[in-house]
Amino acid sequence: MTDEIGSLVSRFAPAGSGRVVQVTMRTSGGGWGQSWRHGDDVTYPPASLSKVPLAAVALLAAHDGLLDLGRRVGPDEFHCSQFPSVTTALTTPLTLGELATLSIVLSDNPAAHVLLEAVGETLWARGVAMLGCPAMTLPVGYRDQDFDAMSTEATTVDEQVAVLRAVDRLAELAPLRAWMGSNLRNGRINAMVPPPHRFHHKTGSLDGCLHDVGILDVNGQTAMVVALTKDQSDPMATEAAMAELGRGLVGILTTS
Repeated sequence: MTDEIGSLVSRFAPAGSGRVVQVTMRTSGGGWGQSWRHGDDVTYPPASLSKVPLAAVALLAAHDGLLDLGRRVGPDEFHCSQFPSVTTALTTPLTLGELATLSIVLSDNPAAHVLLEAVGETLWARGVAMLGCPAMTLPVGYRDQDFDAMSTEATTVDEQVAVLRAVDRLAELAPLRAWMGSNLRNGRINAMVPPPHRFHHKTGSLDGCLHDVGILDVNGQTAMVVALTKDQSDPMATEAAMAELGRGLVGILTTS
């Protein structure tokens, strides 16, 4: 299995491709063991990947009584977006907890932006420290006018791994893992992961950037996968390569 996964990750992210990938296997004892990393190990704009720590921070704050996820948000409190949003069809309020769900399952930008405003800098700093990535900066926002600034934000493989480890480890984040398992946006690594296997994941997209990160469960084996890309001239080819990465991992894990 070691050679097979090593070959798979190197094919997805050859040097100079603007891609990086890390696959980490769960050990029989329940911890995380061997990792394979290949590609351009630099910083990448996180795009909508930042919605995972945002939802995690909200859940942690709510657990400790610092944020009311039952607070209701009216239809007139959401910004307009060029992208599809559940909020455009609302006639009744949604709770902050429901907005957190929508920010992951549908990657809903207006929902995520209202949640971001509710969290704010203080709860964000507290929460990302609990996640194990205290240097992670507060997202600039998820409004259309924020997209240029979003391209200047930065994340790394190590930062994404820290978030996934927290999602896997902390009982307070069990809802987030479930939301990631029901993610309905973008067919990337998950595109060729057939049931009953499950990829609990989140994607992120900006011009030239296509990401997918999550936890893959296959036949009782679990792999953490982080795939980040930028400067991709052919997004469809990149998504196809991610799908092949997912199919390859399922094939390896079902035969090992």
